[in-house]
Amino acid sequence: MYWRTLNKRKKEKRKILISIFKDFTSVEDLARYMGISRQGVYDQFKRYDALQSWKEHVLRIKSRKAVVYSLFFVQDPKKRYIGSTKNLEIRLKCHYNELKNNKHYCKELQKDYNIYGKDSLKYEIIKQYDYPVTRIELVYDEKVEFDNTANKYNTDIPV
Repeated sequence: MYWRTLNKRKKEKRKILISIFKDFTSVEDLARYMGISRQGVYDQFKRYDALQSWKEHVLRIKSRKAVVYSLFFVQDPKKRYIGSTKNLEIRLKCHYNELKNNKHYCKELQKDYNIYGKDSLKYEIIKQYDYPVTRIELVYDEKVEFDNTANKYNTDIPV
C-alpha cells in the first residue's frame, strides 16, 4: 500500500513539473526567468508540498506585464503623474502607501492627495508590453509620454 501511494505521488509530481516546464526548454531557462540559480529551482522542487505554490508563483510572474501608466485625480483629470514599472500592482501599492503616510517624493501630488483623498486618485495604463522589456525601453517610452503631456505632477523623468 505504501508503494502505491509513493508511485501515485511521483506521477502527480511529474504532471506538475511537466505543466510548469512546458513553456521552458530547460531548468536554466526557468532559473533565468525567475531570477534565481539553477540549484534554487531544484531546491524549490525538493518538497512535494511546495510544487503547487511554486507553479502558482511562476504563473503569477508570467502574467505580470510592464506598463507606462499615469496617476490623476478625478477632480483634475488633465494633470497627471507619469510613471513606468514592470509590476504595476506593487508600484501602485508603493504610491498609495507613500501618499497615505504623507511621504511621497512628489510634493504637489502629495498636496492634492491630502485635499482630494484616496478615493479620487485613479490610474490609467498608457502602454502595456506583452513581451519582456528592458528598463531602457520602458524609461524611453515613459519619457516620450512625459514630453507629450503638458500638465504634469512630476517635473522630470530620471534616466
